[in-house]
Amino acid sequence: MALKYPDGIRTLDAEKFEAIASATRQMTHLTEDLLFLARHDQMPQRNWKPVNLALLLSDLIQQRQPQAVAKSLYLKAAVNQPVSVMGDAAQLTRLFTNLIEMPCTIR
Repeated sequence: MALKYPDGIRTLDAEKFEAIASATRQMTHLTEDLLFLARHDQMPQRNWKPVNLALLLSDLIQQRQPQAVAKSLYLKAAVNQPVSVMGDAAQLTRLFTNLIEMPCTIR
């Protein structure tokens, strides 16, 4: 079988493939999150504990800031005092990660 591009993939085609791969990653991530939520809704017992939301958000923003800067975005949490909520830290982290990543991947 002969390759369509014997000299390699053109730059424009490579950009298209990257866009397709990025969309595929986003859809996979969304599907995994929906499956997680569906499974979690069926769990009768919740392991909720006090979660410092200000600290959780601060940590997430610190982790995601390089990605945002690469997209010419700036992330900032406007939480000036400790805020505690009852919840599951892992689920809250996942929730806010999805919200933070959305603008970073839309561009």
